[in-house]
Amino acid sequence: MTNKTGPFLCGELTHGHTSCNKFAFSIFDLLIRFQLGILYLNCNKLL
Repeated sequence: MTNKTGPFLCGELTHGHTSCNKFAFSIFDLLIRFQLGILYLNCNKLL
């Protein structure tokens, strides 16, 4: 499955590859931190 959000965000919200990459990376980083946070909370609830 291809990443459909990447090209869309690059074309619609940002201009230039550097800002696009930084924007996409920041969202990706936030998603990872959010998911890890949920996993951490769920583990604490189970223990």
